[in-house]
Amino acid sequence: MLHRLKLAPRLAVLVCLGTGAILATVAYFDYREVQDVLREELERRARNVADATARAMEVVTSEVRKIVAQTAISLRSNPLPVDRIYRLLDATVREHKEIYGTAVALAGVAPVIPYVYREDGGIAHRDLGAGDYAFETLDWYALPRELGAPVWTEPYYDEGGGDTIMVTYAVPIVEEPGGRFQGVVTGDVALGWLRDLLASVDLGDGGYAFLLSRNGTLISHPDPSVVMRESIFSVAEKYGRPEARHVGQSMIRGERGFVQYTALRGGEPTWLAYTPVEGTGWSLAAVFRQRQITSKLVMLSRVQILTSAAGLLGMIAVVLAIAYSISKPIRALDEAAQALAGGDLDAPLPAARGRDEVAQLTRSFGNMQRDLRRRIAELAEVSAAKARIEGDLATARRIQLDLLPSRFVFDPPRPAVDIHAVVEPARAIGGDFYDFFFIDARRLFAAVGDVSGKGVPAALFMALSKAYLKAFVKHGHGPDEALTHINDELAIENDEGLFLTAFCASIDIETGACSYACGGHAPPFIVRAAGGIETVPAVKGPLIGLDGGRCFAAGEFRLAPGDLLFASSDGVSEAQNTEKALFGEERIARALDRLRGA
Repeated sequence: MLHRLKLAPRLAVLVCLGTGAILATVAYFDYREVQDVLREELERRARNVADATARAMEVVTSEVRKIVAQTAISLRSNPLPVDRIYRLLDATVREHKEIYGTAVALAGVAPVIPYVYREDGGIAHRDLGAGDYAFETLDWYALPRELGAPVWTEPYYDEGGGDTIMVTYAVPIVEEPGGRFQGVVTGDVALGWLRDLLASVDLGDGGYAFLLSRNGTLISHPDPSVVMRESIFSVAEKYGRPEARHVGQSMIRGERGFVQYTALRGGEPTWLAYTPVEGTGWSLAAVFRQRQITSKLVMLSRVQILTSAAGLLGMIAVVLAIAYSISKPIRALDEAAQALAGGDLDAPLPAARGRDEVAQLTRSFGNMQRDLRRRIAELAEVSAAKARIEGDLATARRIQLDLLPSRFVFDPPRPAVDIHAVVEPARAIGGDFYDFFFIDARRLFAAVGDVSGKGVPAALFMALSKAYLKAFVKHGHGPDEALTHINDELAIENDEGLFLTAFCASIDIETGACSYACGGHAPPFIVRAAGGIETVPAVKGPLIGLDGGRCFAAGEFRLAPGDLLFASSDGVSEAQNTEKALFGEERIARALDRLRGA
């Protein structure tokens, strides 16, 4: 499209495109730099928020661990009756708001399991050993008993206990490290305070936090439908988000990270910072919407675009003014060039002032004008000479074709013989020829020849060869003798090194007996009326015209009524298609087979 514009607007467009490309490149790298800075700022903020929230949770969980561990130590060293245990647990729950409930299950002491917990703003007591509460199978009892170490359980709904969603820190009571198991002391933490804590964290517009257990279960999440019902892996599978699975695996391994993350619902791009909550096996994630970065980038980009556009408009005005001052003399020169193109070789050119490029171009046009006048005069002379040569070649072609038989009927008529021939020179004139005539009433002589090379020398050599061949045959020589005499005559003073290939035969039209000779020519084909295609047997015979004193062998074959003898020059077999593949003898044979009987 630019080539349709004139010089001034084209120069303006090109300068603006180049400048725009530079500004766009600078803007792109500025955008990336600002994006990286904003991302780093967001990452620091996200990590700080996640770490601060995790520390706030660690304060609660570490306090729970300390309280439950102290209770276990006191019961190990000083076993108490059930009523005193209730009072101890009651005091613990009242003094520590972070504890939802606490219980003591002593091995071998059944069925009383004191449990004190919060209910309706007050403190309630319950015996977990009463009824069918199968505490021995629950994690808070079975895990510390089997492991011999304190554990945080997976979140669960404690039906029959606190009747709420909670996690439990359970400490085994043992006589000494590795000693006899005496029971378990538990501290329950209701998940409601976790939800309130995470909801209070400032994560910007649309940000949120969620908490995973050591197995990936969603302990806390803004969507209550997934809490305790889904894990990060089941949600990732449900929404087809393999990247969420990778994040979940990293989180439950206790790793820290900051990654780009696609929200499971809605597919909104976000950033996610996650960190472990020490001592619990949990992992906390803080999610920030990516638009917290992009909104600032959009604002900066708008300012940059407006500034660049104003600069481009000013540059366009300056470039147009400069371009028009340069193009004015060029337009004058263009008008003169149009006159030259219209055939006015004497059209005046504008004056060439100064030494700049436009002046130099004007001088070059003047030189071209003089050269055109001289070349046109020379071209007229060359065209006249070419027309004369083409006329001479056309005359030579007509003469050459007139040397070849053009009538394929005999006088008197010969109904026993059907003959046809055609020649198509590669140039106006060439060296291929054919000839046929009756030697006497019964014998028909036929020949096909091909002179090396093309053009006038080949045509003259062909005319001489044809004349020699007919003269020697008319004097009673057979095909082999005729070729021997022609070879001797043509070899005399053959300084050009031209040579001839030929096949000739004498055919008895009554018996079908044929005697033939060949000088470096491809043997012809015989298409039998009875079926089948044969090649005339090869006989000894060199190229004709290169070396005198050579002999040519004679051969014989017989034609039956209806048989066809087909002879051609190498112009047929060596013809090439668009892929440079030769037509070849095999294709000739197949073509003859298809034409048999036609």
